[in-house]
Amino acid sequence: MTVAADEPLYTTAQVAERLQLPVSTIRGAIRSGRLRAYLPAGRRHGYRIAESAIQEFLRASAVPHVQETPDAR
Repeated sequence: MTVAADEPLYTTAQVAERLQLPVSTIRGAIRSGRLRAYLPAGRRHGYRIAESAIQEFLRASAVPHVQETPDAR
């Protein structure tokens, strides 16, 4: 995963709080590949998630806008 040097990084707990989701949901999204994250070198635990990955996840998770059609009367 390539991250810009100035891009903010967040922990799973921070992302969960921000998105108002359980930490287990964030971890599941990481494991399934729906949310890009990486483990810093030399660490066994402690995923880091870039701002761009969060935005990607939100776009992919969004419910598409349903256009209303006029009633056929």
